Amino acid sequence: MGRFGRFVAHRPALVLAAIALATLAAVHGIVDLRTGRLRLSVDPSIERLLPEGDDERRFYDRARQLFGADEFVVVLLDFDGDVFEAESLARVARLTRRLEAHDGVARVLSVANATQIESREGDLFVGPYFDEPPSDPAALARLRDAIRAHPLYGKTLVTGDGRGAALVVGFERMPERELLERRLPAQVAEIAEAERGPARAWITGSPHAKLAISESLVGELGRILPVLLLLAVALTAAAFRTLRGTLLPVSTIALALVWTLGAMGWSGSPLNLVSNLIPGLLITLGFAAAMHVVSEYYEVLRRHPAADRAEHRARVARVLDEMGTAVAVNGLTTVLGFASLCTSAVVAVRLFGAWAVVGVVATTILAVTFLPAVLAALGPPRRVPGAESGGGAVDRLAARIARFDVRHRRPILAGALVLLVLAALAMTRIEVATTYIGDFPEDSPVRRGYEEITRRIGGTTAFTIVVESDEPGGFTRPENLRALRELQDWIEAQPEVATTASIADGVALLHRALRGEAAATPIPDEPKLVKQLLLFGGDDVARGFLDRAQRTASVVVRSNVSDSAPVRTFLERLDARLAELPRRLGARATGDLVLLNRTVDAIAVGELQSLGTAFLTIYLVLAAMLTSFRIGLVALLPNLLPVAIYFGTLGALGIPLNLSTSLIGSIALGIAVDDTVHYLARFNLEARRLGDETEATAATLRSVIRPVTITTVGLVLGFLAFLMSDTKSQQQFGVLAAFTMAVAWALELTLSPALSSGIRLVTLWDLLALDLGPDPHRQIPLFDGLSARQARIFALMAKVVPVRAGERLMREGEQGESMYVVIDGELEASLERDGKRIPLSRMQRGDTVGEIALFSGARTADVDVARDARLLRIADADLARLGRRYPRIAAKVYRNLNRIVARRVASTARALR
Repeated sequence: MGRFGRFVAHRPALVLAAIALATLAAVHGIVDLRTGRLRLSVDPSIERLLPEGDDERRFYDRARQLFGADEFVVVLLDFDGDVFEAESLARVARLTRRLEAHDGVARVLSVANATQIESREGDLFVGPYFDEPPSDPAALARLRDAIRAHPLYGKTLVTGDGRGAALVVGFERMPERELLERRLPAQVAEIAEAERGPARAWITGSPHAKLAISESLVGELGRILPVLLLLAVALTAAAFRTLRGTLLPVSTIALALVWTLGAMGWSGSPLNLVSNLIPGLLITLGFAAAMHVVSEYYEVLRRHPAADRAEHRARVARVLDEMGTAVAVNGLTTVLGFASLCTSAVVAVRLFGAWAVVGVVATTILAVTFLPAVLAALGPPRRVPGAESGGGAVDRLAARIARFDVRHRRPILAGALVLLVLAALAMTRIEVATTYIGDFPEDSPVRRGYEEITRRIGGTTAFTIVVESDEPGGFTRPENLRALRELQDWIEAQPEVATTASIADGVALLHRALRGEAAATPIPDEPKLVKQLLLFGGDDVARGFLDRAQRTASVVVRSNVSDSAPVRTFLERLDARLAELPRRLGARATGDLVLLNRTVDAIAVGELQSLGTAFLTIYLVLAAMLTSFRIGLVALLPNLLPVAIYFGTLGALGIPLNLSTSLIGSIALGIAVDDTVHYLARFNLEARRLGDETEATAATLRSVIRPVTITTVGLVLGFLAFLMSDTKSQQQFGVLAAFTMAVAWALELTLSPALSSGIRLVTLWDLLALDLGPDPHRQIPLFDGLSARQARIFALMAKVVPVRAGERLMREGEQGESMYVVIDGELEASLERDGKRIPLSRMQRGDTVGEIALFSGARTADVDVARDARLLRIADADLARLGRRYPRIAAKVYRNLNRIVARRVASTARALR
């Protein structure tokens, strides 16, 4: 990051000009700058939640082509008196006619236009019960009796108390997005409200609930996003108390949001019911990244004040040099977490993962370009937060926490492992479930309408069972119709079902009307008669229930439950029952309700699989970056544990895993990795500076406790802003995400220090940056037999120290705790005897000095720096740590060290002779 940091710090105008051009292009992706037309669209439909291209989806699309959409809206007019009064019937008829004439409505079924099937003077009559509502009491009584006696209408068009009339409204075939964008369910509700008169109007149905959910979620963007931005301003102002410290993180967040939404606009990808979380997510992730960079900026200025612009730009370059790689690695690991979602079978989840990746990349780029470029352009600040007090209470708190973590390292690690085991056990109790209507508040019109209509007339949530025979005209065979009716009898006996309807019902009604009491059975015994009845009934009977080839039939099931858990158990029993149909018939359930429930299961299971993939990938990245599989596992634990605790909490408290709660795992992983990478990067710097892991732990906590705490407060408050949502799932999402962020914060201040206090980190960027001169494994005897990479790993386990000419490195007789290897420069060993300096030897690149004292304890000569040099200082603790971490490297180093000591002893013996 050295060259890149210097470029950004010394060319801020060029960097900011490039960012301005990119931002302008992003704005054009959101709004067409030539016409002012909004290019970023919102797709409120749930079709993107369904699997795309799989067999279930194709079967569903085929069923809709054959039988039409299985979704409808039910309007219930609740009268003070009987429905079968002239005025009430007239009102139902007016509302029916007005809805039938409304653009987008395909059909309406009510007592005003219900099809009557009866025999009149020997002929079969199929038509409405009346043309105009009757006013004669006797005619009204006959109509009431006829509707009540009808096997379908008596249960679905009139309430049991006779005071409510239901209108079932179906829409023209169109994409769900178009239906919701035209707000057709809301228009039905408006027409019902205008025509209800003194009656009360209730409305329910899947399209009505979907419209309410989509409008609620879209509306929440306008409420929650400003709150999140204001929270970011308030927290940065409280943290830094400077104008640049307040505005720059928020500006970075805003730019990342514009870049991401602009990319969505350019690609034509709309915001949907899942990706609507992206803006809020980017604000929280961007806040964390920006806070770390600005905190590091002020930390550098506290330690190395800048007197002028040139020094200030050097400090900005140093910020990028120290933390730029950590920000980039954090961005990479967060990208990997969200990229795992791109494998989902559900379009909406794939898009969420893809756009989250774009947003994280944008945030990372801006954090290492825009932020430092603006800081460099602004020049030295008038005031550095914390410089006056030196940290004060925060530093003292950090020191106390560090002492606690180091002193109780083993209990903390043991406690973490116990928590991990308990969380794993609790995860086995997780249930996958989604509630749709129950997602609304109890007093919401959507929920009250659903509950009232379900209580009064039964199920309002429909799905279809498609039954196929083995030959064309198969459903003119009586035995197939009877099998269909037997299936319906079984389904209607299930507690989750209100009513069913199929072509078997229509044929039975026609047969009774034709034969009257002479009909021995509801279904005729002769195929010829079945064909005649279907011919007589025409489309009024067959539409929606039988295809033109009379080979495929549908059973429409109206369920009185909408939550996924009872629907799932019912579908399991239904699948078993469908398998018992005669071999000549094949049946399969489909429909919006069926696919959504199976999709919810797929989303939840897929999310768990994606998390597993993400953890593995992030572990491999961390292991590569930290040059050790063991240390990579250590670094992964603070990220794994909060996610495990979150899922364990779901299992322990009985909170179901659904679409919203399943996303928290990926979000928590991304944010936890952020804090861990920044902690380890700072710890690595402090350990190199101080040469002691325990002291480095305290110094690291002093540096990160403020930004990590403020970031966590921002995340917690940001997620709690979702309590402003109208839906329980969004509120639950906010509370659970806030809880998980708090857990991650607690682990970051306890588990990460406890883990790191006992290790020496060797990072990939350290290996790349370390200069040991050309071919150190060949030119330095201590490195004999090592590869260049192994030589660098060993050097990083020790410490490279610069020394200047004229310094005395060792004194004869003093206790020696370390040895040195000359990387470059020159040393001179000598003895002082009788006031005279006796030169012994000169040591250059590759030579070792002090190795005897490392084992015997006392220095045997004075050693001075003859020419500026860089030395590798190796302490006994470094060799012990090398043996634990890299035993193969340690074995070769000890072998080489023994050879060096043996040669030194032999040389001394020869000199004495």
